Amino acid sequence: MSNADFDEDSEIVNLAYGEARTVHVLGIGGLNTKTLVRDAKLDMYAVFPLKKGQAYSNLSVDFNSRFFLFWVVTYATVTADVVNLNKDASKNEVQEFFRVQEEKKANDLIPNDLRYQALSQDSLLYFFKYGRPDTVAIIDIPNKSKIEIQSGDGESSLESVRNLFLYKQATPFIGQDFKLQDTVRVKSFTMKEPCIVVGVNPDFGLIRSIERNIFDTYDYNSIKKYRNNPKKD
Repeated sequence: MSNADFDEDSEIVNLAYGEARTVHVLGIGGLNTKTLVRDAKLDMYAVFPLKKGQAYSNLSVDFNSRFFLFWVVTYATVTADVVNLNKDASKNEVQEFFRVQEEKKANDLIPNDLRYQALSQDSLLYFFKYGRPDTVAIIDIPNKSKIEIQSGDGESSLESVRNLFLYKQATPFIGQDFKLQDTVRVKSFTMKEPCIVVGVNPDFGLIRSIERNIFDTYDYNSIKKYRNNPKKD
């Protein structure tokens, strides 16, 4: 649908997008399309905030599901054109709603978050959004909620900082009582087997199943370290 009134000064200047996902097991729980679309829109708002004189237009929502043995992962992707309603829109400051949201997120971030210090091709992190982590380099930091990254094939994109994970870490984040490469259990119907922590950010651990070599993210409260580390075969 379109929510922008076009005239001769209107111009499409970008394609905005956001994604969210949910998991339901044996057809039970996890799939709330209203919440899923809302989360995808919030992801889009964080990465593509509007400036004064801009609007989203031609909004669309796509759903995609990946089926596993006992569970289904459902993705919602929201896309919209970013439209300049006048020729000076790109020069304006960010709209109040987006500025407030950005300040809230910035206040929640740890000032010494190492993800913000990785500004060269030698400073690599994991980017996790589509099922398997990809090693990327940060090439620019427009603000504290979005980062421009470059993958190994040279492609660059603007992404939310929450999808970036350190795979090397000198100092644990607040509340993190496990280390990278620890063997852990997670509170999840979909991963009951031992897992390895392969990445970490201030809120989540990136976990790999030892048996099935699949990946997912869990908050700190859902990750429990084994007292006696099982073998990591």
